[in-house]
Amino acid sequence: MTGSNSPGESGGVDQRTVLTDFTAQNYQTVTQDGGEEAESRVRKLERIKRRGFYSVDEAIEYIGIGSYHYIWMWLYGISSMTQAVEMTLTSVILSDLTCYWDLNLLEEILIPICVLVAAVPGDYLGGWLADIYGRKKILIVGQIIIAVFGVISAFCTTYISYLVIRCFVGFGFGIVVMLVIVQVAEICPTAYRATAVSVTFIMWAIGDCYIVLGAWFLEAKYGWQAVVLWAAAPCVILCFVLPFSDESCKYLVISNQVDKAKITLAKIAEFNKIDMCPGDLEAVEEKRRGRIADMFTPAYIQMSISLLICMFMAGYIYMGNVYDTPYLLSAGYCFGDMSSPDSCIMTAEDLEYTLIICVGEFLSVPLFAVSSELLGRIRASNILSGVLLVILICCCVCFGKVVLVIELFLTRLSPTLCSCLSIYTLLSPILHT
Repeated sequence: MTGSNSPGESGGVDQRTVLTDFTAQNYQTVTQDGGEEAESRVRKLERIKRRGFYSVDEAIEYIGIGSYHYIWMWLYGISSMTQAVEMTLTSVILSDLTCYWDLNLLEEILIPICVLVAAVPGDYLGGWLADIYGRKKILIVGQIIIAVFGVISAFCTTYISYLVIRCFVGFGFGIVVMLVIVQVAEICPTAYRATAVSVTFIMWAIGDCYIVLGAWFLEAKYGWQAVVLWAAAPCVILCFVLPFSDESCKYLVISNQVDKAKITLAKIAEFNKIDMCPGDLEAVEEKRRGRIADMFTPAYIQMSISLLICMFMAGYIYMGNVYDTPYLLSAGYCFGDMSSPDSCIMTAEDLEYTLIICVGEFLSVPLFAVSSELLGRIRASNILSGVLLVILICCCVCFGKVVLVIELFLTRLSPTLCSCLSIYTLLSPILHT
């Protein structure tokens, strides 16, 4: 099946080879793992050859998954990890900050509130700018904002300055949080997008464990400032890595940068050791981008409102769990005294329990696959929401610290899993097109 033979003349498709590269007006054979994937690639090539051009989606599907995707899937996942680190940071050092600046209850709760409130305009602004200037540029900008202000917050000498600086961290978090998922989804073939997006949830769980370990080893000896610098370290490193990433080919095509898109696709194909599609990349009519009003048109309004509600509820429950955990463990309503001097810093035992609770997030990824397969994503979300409600009610009853840790473990798992199921269900029309 080499030389000038065509698929029709070959009498069948070899299980171990596929036909590629029509650019030289003949076929070359490239060894593959074989089977249905090989036949599928041949069919795609025949269709592209007949038309003489291909779309960016067809190129992504033809190239398939490979080393390029694995590397950037995990590097974008590190970005998700840095977001988790910065969001969870406040929960592990909040008691220390309260004693350090002698904060009252209102001043104390304003710290996490300001971070999360600042994320809202960052999220909308980040999505708007990413549609206009590109995903890569805005992702880098958001990551730099988190890194710079994360480092600066370690040197704040007053409560007000810390509050303001952490607002900028929250703003950067809002910019980055959804762009990571978009970048991962747009570089991967349709069949692998769910798995690729799941990697970001794994890295988020790793980020939670990372910051708890940092507090465990550093806070008692070096103070909360060392923990803040520990949290900012991976974000600073990532700022030097992301410039080497590639812009989304989908964005390049819709912004009429077809030549750059072809270069990027060729780079991905070369990295994955796959010959590029024959013919020319199809250009599309450039449309006006970055209009928030478009999300409230009849085509998108249901998804927009549903996503807003799901994100609010998942964030409310998840972040509430994150910020309540230190209180319930180190100064809980039935386990300790809020006025105790030891409550300024979480004990090693409480940090160990917190680390165990964070492990619950890792289980959300395999359960995401199992529950969505057996029950369907919507039904699984509804059932898990009911289970979560029962567990939260149980948390209000004092059964002892070990039982509390188990309850918090399950409550950390449930909202993470529910948000995975709900968000992926709502984004399916986009992720699978």
